[in-house]
Amino acid sequence: MRRWRKRPPSPSSPGLLQDVFGVELPSGEPLPALRSRLARYVLATDLIAGLQGIVPPSLSSVKVAVKPAAREACHHLARTWRLRREVRESYVATSKQVETELGLSQVELPSDRLADIETFLAVERTLLRQVETGLLDRPTEALLALAESRRSR
Repeated sequence: MRRWRKRPPSPSSPGLLQDVFGVELPSGEPLPALRSRLARYVLATDLIAGLQGIVPPSLSSVKVAVKPAAREACHHLARTWRLRREVRESYVATSKQVETELGLSQVELPSDRLADIETFLAVERTLLRQVETGLLDRPTEALLALAESRRSR
């Protein structure tokens, strides 16, 4: 009996990654480059979705998922990747690389949106500086609770 194999879709054609994450990947790129593009897209989407519509101008041209389901899929993938011990080093290395590419240490992020974002170390540092300043200037229960929750992470 002869078996016919269906050819997998090329990365540029609509397929699983585009359906689930809303990402368009160019055809003909080597697999490591495609992985890198997908990782940047997923992590950038996680960050920008966490900013809830207040996107700094320097990040406005970054490609991210537009549809809510795709944004949620990116958030879930980033969170799972971040929390799984066996791939943690991969997440840390990739998030550092993407953080550098996006220039996040130079971006002014809206302080009231950072508490729920865990994607990048630069965002965490910005939040911790803001919490520290707030605790020194005018301590509140909310700031103390936020500091305690971050300490356990």
